[in-house]
Amino acid sequence: MNNYSLRLIKVYKYGQYQEYEDVVTQFEWSIIFTDGVSESSSAGITRLPTPPEGITLKPIDELTDDDYFGWIMQDIGPEGWARIQQINQDQCAKLTKELEYQIHYDVSIEAVQLYNKILEI
Repeated sequence: MNNYSLRLIKVYKYGQYQEYEDVVTQFEWSIIFTDGVSESSSAGITRLPTPPEGITLKPIDELTDDDYFGWIMQDIGPEGWARIQQINQDQCAKLTKELEYQIHYDVSIEAVQLYNKILEI
C-alpha cells in the first residue's frame, strides 16, 4: 500500500461566525501518494456545512491534518477513498515500472557502448 500525505492548497473561511472568527467554509486539497519511488496525487475541494448553533468550534490555528482529512473522508466516503487509493496506487506502480524499464534500458546502452570500446582496444 502506498504512503500518502495531505497538502492544503487554500482554506476559505467566514470572517465572523457567531462568536468565532475565521471559521472554515471549504478548502482545496491534494493528497500525494508514493510507493517510495514514484508519486501520484489526487485533488479536490471539500465544502463544509454551516456549523449548527451552540457547537464549540476548534480555532483555525489549532486544526490539524487529521481534522481536514476527517472532513475529506466525510465528503467522499469510504468508497470514494478506496477509489482514490486504487487509482493512485496503480499510477505509482505504472510510473515505477516505466522508471525501472528506463534505468534497465540506459544501463543496457551503457553496457553495449562499453563493450564496443573494449572491442576497439
